[in-house]
Amino acid sequence: MDIAADLGSEAKRHSQHVGKSAISGVRDFGTEFIKQLFGGGNSVPANVSDDQLAQMDSNDKAFSDAAYLDTRARIMAIYEEYRMKRLKEEEERREKERLESQQKMARLRGETIVQKQQKQQDIANAMGKASAETGRSYGAE
Repeated sequence: MDIAADLGSEAKRHSQHVGKSAISGVRDFGTEFIKQLFGGGNSVPANVSDDQLAQMDSNDKAFSDAAYLDTRARIMAIYEEYRMKRLKEEEERREKERLESQQKMARLRGETIVQKQQKQQDIANAMGKASAETGRSYGAE
């Protein structure tokens, strides 16, 4: 029985708190809205001197300038990263197109890349044998 009574009192206390917090939240929202609408909340305290106000202004400007430069540097880094990514993608696309073009030309000629490499290797072997037989190195005369 005590457990049921404790749970009932806990629920009652919680519902009262929720009700008050909802009402106070609406009231706080209304007061903030009115202050922002009519400028009531942004006044400078009367005990701040002109020197202190100037100091606060210079501190704010210094902070704003530093924050601006930091934000600008981050944005420029993002742009640079994107530019490098686009360049890399463009280079990969060009390389892929070049390889496809070579393969297409090889198919049109009726040979594959492996056959082309084999021909180049045969030519190199033949040149090596010719220079060994004649004792001459072509092109180094």
